[in-house]
Formats: sequence, C-alpha cells, structure tokens
Amino acid sequence: MAKWLIDGTGSADVLARVNADQFAVVQPVVRHEGDVARLIKKSMDDLQKYTFHLDDTEFRISARVGVALLPDDATPADDLWKKAELALKKAKARGDRYLFFTPRK
Repeated sequence: MAKWLIDGTGSADVLARVNADQFAVVQPVVRHEGDVARLIKKSMDDLQKYTFHLDDTEFRISARVGVALLPDDATPADDLWKKAELALKKAKARGDRYLFFTPRK
C-alpha cells in the first residue's frame, strides 16, 4: 500500500504511515478545494482498479479519506491533523469515500 501511495503522490516526502492501516499525505500547495477533491476521486478510482496478490488470492483495497486544509481549518500541524481525523471518522461512519472537515455550527 505504501508503495502504491508513493507512486501516486510522486514522493515519499509527502507521505507518512500513521499506524497499521492509516496513512497521511501532505499536499504542500492547494490552490482550490476542488483540486483536492479531484485528486482524491482519481486516486480512489485508481485504487479500486488496482489489485494486490497474496499467494493465489486477489485483493482490492478500499479507503476512506478525511481532509483538513490550512489555514481555514487549523494552523498548528497538530490541530490540522486532529481535524483531518475528525473528518475521517465522520466519513467512515457515513460511508463516504472522503469528507472535508467542517466545523460544527
């Protein structure tokens, strides 16, 4: 999975493995929120087509994504990470492929 993500992002410098089944990707420059959504959609579509093989068994990976953006969602990196995790938890609970952080009102 890490190799697939590195190939997709173009650099291991923007990728971190957070725990056994969680990765973080930092996109250094984001011009528009829609650019991020298009990138996520394309990556997730590509992932659905990609198969992994273990012995004689074929596997497909599904993913959920939580997104938080600087400076609107948070400024310190730790706070940004927490907001992305909140969006991820909500995406998992709702069954969404990805979800942008939105503050509760």
